[in-house]
Amino acid sequence: MVTDTAASAILTATAVGLGLNTNSVASSRSSLYRRRTKARVEQMENAQKEFSPSEAVVIHIDTKRMKKGVGLESEERLAVTTSGFGTEQIVGVPVIPTGTGKDIAQAVVKLLEEKGIENSIKGICYDTTAANSGIQNGSVVLLEKLIGRSLLRLPCRHHILELILEAVFTKVFSEKSSGPEITIFKRFQKEWPGINKGNFTTFTFFTSNIFVLLNFRFVQRCKRPDLTKIDTSISKID
Repeated sequence: MVTDTAASAILTATAVGLGLNTNSVASSRSSLYRRRTKARVEQMENAQKEFSPSEAVVIHIDTKRMKKGVGLESEERLAVTTSGFGTEQIVGVPVIPTGTGKDIAQAVVKLLEEKGIENSIKGICYDTTAANSGIQNGSVVLLEKLIGRSLLRLPCRHHILELILEAVFTKVFSEKSSGPEITIFKRFQKEWPGINKGNFTTFTFFTSNIFVLLNFRFVQRCKRPDLTKIDTSISKID
């Protein structure tokens, strides 16, 4: 996102580059702030007027802690969108007190009622954090209670597959992922400048000895005799 100050500098530089009189261009930070705010409000109002959901739509929810502005403190935001039959629409991105299931559910219901689409929602897509998927205080459970009916639950497959991949990675490399940085990848990143990038061989995962080795280590660490047959058949690929 380009700040108002940066936008002012860009506009002024553009005017100078085009040979225009900068005094005739409203490029002050305050002027740009008012014009940008007005444009955003108009775009939002037009989008809301055109919003006419079908009888069955899925609601998508996600939270993120964001700064109110440059140099300002952070606040919890809830993004709510709908999709169905080839249409997508942002319902709102309200500020919520906390990222708990209760606050998320209440904010979603409020938005749905304001837009008059609470009866059109048939399903919900969400990430698999406890705040959403908790069986007691998760936002999905609480939302269903507030609207008085069950919804088709569509937990994010990306997050689910991440958990599966994490388990396999931990078994094979004996390194549990506890953050965005993995030691083996950091070492590779450190060595990258010294690697001869002009001399390489394309890696084919399923036909390489490395795959056989990783598969063997995975079976050994799992200590699953019943996987031995699978391991043997895969080894024959190479």
